[in-house]
Amino acid sequence: MGRTPKWTVAALVVALLLSGCSQTGSDGTTSSVSGSPEEQADAAGFSGIKSGELEIWLSVDRLKPHHPEGVKMRLVGTFINSDEGHLPEMDMAIESEGTLEGRNVGWSGGLLMGTDYAVANYEGQTYEPSGSVFEQLRSKLEAAQKKGDKGNALACVEAAEGLSLGSIASHFKVLSTGGELYGTPITAIGAKIDAPAAVDALIQLMEDPTCGAQLKAIGVPSMAWLEAAKPALAREVGEKQGVVLFDRHGWIRELVARVYGKNAHGETVRVQLHARLLRANEPDRSPVTHGYAPFRQLLKKIGVDEATLSQADGGEILTGFVKGIVNRMTGREGG
Repeated sequence: MGRTPKWTVAALVVALLLSGCSQTGSDGTTSSVSGSPEEQADAAGFSGIKSGELEIWLSVDRLKPHHPEGVKMRLVGTFINSDEGHLPEMDMAIESEGTLEGRNVGWSGGLLMGTDYAVANYEGQTYEPSGSVFEQLRSKLEAAQKKGDKGNALACVEAAEGLSLGSIASHFKVLSTGGELYGTPITAIGAKIDAPAAVDALIQLMEDPTCGAQLKAIGVPSMAWLEAAKPALAREVGEKQGVVLFDRHGWIRELVARVYGKNAHGETVRVQLHARLLRANEPDRSPVTHGYAPFRQLLKKIGVDEATLSQADGGEILTGFVKGIVNRMTGREGG
C-alpha cells in the first residue's frame, strides 16, 4: 500500500466538516439544544442560515527528516441570500502559502459577486466579465443548482445527509458552556475522531456521482484506494481530536479538527482545520465596483478560451473552477 499521503489525512478533516454541514440544526426560533453531548453535537448544524461571514483555515505539515514542509490555506469572506437552488451574493478571498511536495506554494485570489455583476481577483490582478458574459455564466450555474447536477454547489452537503458527527467520532464530552465567541454565547463539545469511520464517510460521499466528481476534482483518491488505506490510517494516525461550538439556536459557529500521525517512514503529518461562522443572518451587501481588466485576459491566463466557456454547462464550469483553484493553491498549475 505504501505510505498514506497527507492529503488523505486532510480528506478526513473534510469528512468531519461535511458531516457538520449536513446536520439540520434549528430554524433559529428554538432557544436551546439538549440531550447528551453526542446528541447535542449531532443536532447542531446550519439550517436556517442565509447570510454570514465565513472563515476557514487549513494547515498541513509534514515533518520529514531534514526537509520539513507545510502549507497553509485560508478562505474568508461574506455571503448573503444563500438558498438552495440559487447562487449567493458573496465577497470571498482565498490564499495559500508554504511548501508542498517540493513545490513552493504562494497563491491568492478572490471573487466579488452580486446579482448582476462579478469581479475576480487572480494573482494580484482584477478582472470583470461583461454584462452578457456574466449573465451567461450565472444562468448556467443557476441552472445547475439542483439535486443530481454535478454543478450543484451543495452536492456534497446533500450527499452527506444522514451522516452525523456521531458516525465518525466518539468519546463526546462538554468542554464548556456559557462562553462566548465574538459576543455570541456558545457551547463547546469535544470528541475523538475515528479515522477508519471517517474514510467510510468519504467513500459514501464518493459513491454519489455529483459529489464524487467534485471530490475527485480536489484530489481525493478513488474509493478503492480509500478502502485499502483504512488499515494504514488506523495504525498511523495518532491524535484525532475535534471540537464543535454552537449557539443557543443549534447553529454551528466553529468546527476545529486536529489530526496528527506518524507513518512507517518516521514522518509526522499534522493536519489542522478551523471553520468559523460569524454574523449569522446579519446581511452586509458588498459595494458595486467596476473598471477592471477585461475578463478574457483572465481566461487566457488560465488557458480557457471564450468559445469553450460558452459551450460548457454549469457542472463543467464549477468542477473546472474548483480543480483549477486547488491546483494553483497546491502549486500544481499544470495539474
